[in-house]
Amino acid sequence: MPMLGRRRALALWGALLLTLALGGRALAQERIRLGPYETYERCIELNPGNSLRYSYEASAPLRFDIHFHAGEKTQYPVYRDGALSGSGVFTARQRNEYCVYWALRDEGSADLTFEIRTLRR
Repeated sequence: MPMLGRRRALALWGALLLTLALGGRALAQERIRLGPYETYERCIELNPGNSLRYSYEASAPLRFDIHFHAGEKTQYPVYRDGALSGSGVFTARQRNEYCVYWALRDEGSADLTFEIRTLRR
C-alpha cells in the first residue's frame, strides 16, 4: 500500500476507533460518487453543547464544510478546500440546523466515504 494511502487508512481507522470509544448515534455512514460540480449535504438540528463527529475520505480533492444559516447570512464554523480526507468534532454553540457539505469543484468525479455521528450532552 502506498504511504499516502496507508496514512489515510490509518487516519480513518483512528477516527472509527475514537467514534466507537466515545459512542454516539450514527447519523450517516455512506459511500457515494460525486459527478462533475456535484454536491452532497446532510443536515441535523443541534442544541448548544451537542456535537457532530465526522470523518471522510475522497478519491479527489473536495470542498468540505459544516455550515448553518443565520437569517440571510451563511456561517462556516468548519471550512476546508481541496481536502482528500478529514475528521474532527464540531460542537454547536447555539440551537440551529447544521449541514455537513462536500462539493466537487471540477469536471471529474470522486468517490466519497464518510461517517457522521451525533454526540449529545
